[in-house]
Amino acid sequence: MGRLRSLLWSILLSSLGFSAFCFYQIVSAEIDVREGVKTWEKAMDTRDNLQDPASLPVHLLGKLTLPAINLKLPVIKGMSDDALQKGVGHDPFTPLPGELGNTVLAGHRDGVFRKLGNLQHGDEIIIETGSSTFHYQIVNYKIVDKDDIHAVQPSEERKLTLITCYPFAYIGNAPKRYIIEATLKQ
Repeated sequence: MGRLRSLLWSILLSSLGFSAFCFYQIVSAEIDVREGVKTWEKAMDTRDNLQDPASLPVHLLGKLTLPAINLKLPVIKGMSDDALQKGVGHDPFTPLPGELGNTVLAGHRDGVFRKLGNLQHGDEIIIETGSSTFHYQIVNYKIVDKDDIHAVQPSEERKLTLITCYPFAYIGNAPKRYIIEATLKQ
């Protein structure tokens, strides 16, 4: 009876510890994202007063706004785990927003892109950079295998692709990718 009680207490305490760790991870990621948006907005508010406008935060490329789901996210240079923890990562092998070609941005399905599945055809995607604001319109969304590279192929038009893992509620390494394609509005 004593061993069973000890075992149950061990399981309970382990479960509580794991739950606390998961809660911490979610909250700290949310704080990182909010800080990134605040840093970007503050830099944009003060850039006219800066001696050197090029002195904007180096890791930030801009801000992604998804009005249909009331979401603002920092766009971070690169797609490392650290970058994706802080916001939406820009694939460095693709053009910058607004440039000719397929700009690829990625985010975690259980983090910044948690609500991505709520977007619909025709919804607007706005990307602010240090020099311009670009308005895209969603033209397609699809679910592909995780190894499918067609979504990140070069394009002859100004295009934006958002990528996250799928299914959204999957535990572990998700087998698919959720892709949103958008074109730059004229």
